[in-house]
Amino acid sequence: MEDVLQFICSIYPQQKACLSHLRKIIQEKSVVKGELLLRPGQVNRELYFIRRGLIRSYFLQGKNEVVDFFLWEREAIVEVGSFYEQSPSRGFLQMMEDGDLYFITYEDLQYLYRTYIEFNYVGRVLQERYYMMFFKLCRSLKAETALERYRGVLENQPELLHRVPLGDLAKYLKMRPETLSRVRNRLQRI
Repeated sequence: MEDVLQFICSIYPQQKACLSHLRKIIQEKSVVKGELLLRPGQVNRELYFIRRGLIRSYFLQGKNEVVDFFLWEREAIVEVGSFYEQSPSRGFLQMMEDGDLYFITYEDLQYLYRTYIEFNYVGRVLQERYYMMFFKLCRSLKAETALERYRGVLENQPELLHRVPLGDLAKYLKMRPETLSRVRNRLQRI
């Protein structure tokens, strides 16, 4: 648990009382590859911190999976709309590897915000990270070619190439698997 507290304090130092409260409310769980942390229709009631493992956020459009993003160690994850509105999810959170998670409930998070003002800074920084991640992804999808999107992963998220099946990577990059294969072959020739 100390690793998650160090992560929080690396964003902004917390008072001893806040850290003591966090030690009481943070829960742990081990998860297995393929496990669904959230399904459509469920309300996302937990904010997860990934100690070990990789999580995929996705939704279904008809019969097709649409991958929002992947997050891994030392990241916090929720299904944004469901968690912050406490409404039924339209998407999934799925473990892509065996892992270990820490989590707190939505109610615990709201208590932290009300009681420990410095914790609001942590929440703001994490929300800014989410916002920037989504902004960059939206910009990439609207303005970049398939080759440029793949290069972006090579430069900014190379870990995905070793941890994510190519079919899921293609969905994340919003291209067909055969397009991803052509892009990869083209880059190998360069």
